[in-house]
Amino acid sequence: MVLLRPQPGQVIRYAYLWWNEARAGRQEGAKDRPCSIVLTRITDASRTVTYVLPITHTPPLKEEDALEIPQATRRRLGLDTERSWIITTELNRFTGPVPTSDPRRRADMFMDTCRRNSCVSC
Repeated sequence: MVLLRPQPGQVIRYAYLWWNEARAGRQEGAKDRPCSIVLTRITDASRTVTYVLPITHTPPLKEEDALEIPQATRRRLGLDTERSWIITTELNRFTGPVPTSDPRRRADMFMDTCRRNSCVSC
């Protein structure tokens, strides 16, 4: 396992805890899934806080609640060929380095595309 310094644009595998899972009393997500790091900040105690959005194959109930990842970007990130969305209506945060076995995954090019297309949630 490699410990990464988290940076916006990275796509990591993370045990994402969905809101409904947390409400049911779970402390950790049921499975690891790809997540996009969208923000990091350093606390007064010099600790890194990372904010991640989940990536899922399940289409959003409302189109405005997610960003679909283009096929070329999914391929570049090493994701599977199924349609995927970054959900923008909830997020997780954690403190410390990112535990991941695949430091190659980055979403920089997708995030650049979002910025060019004025995707507010990026």
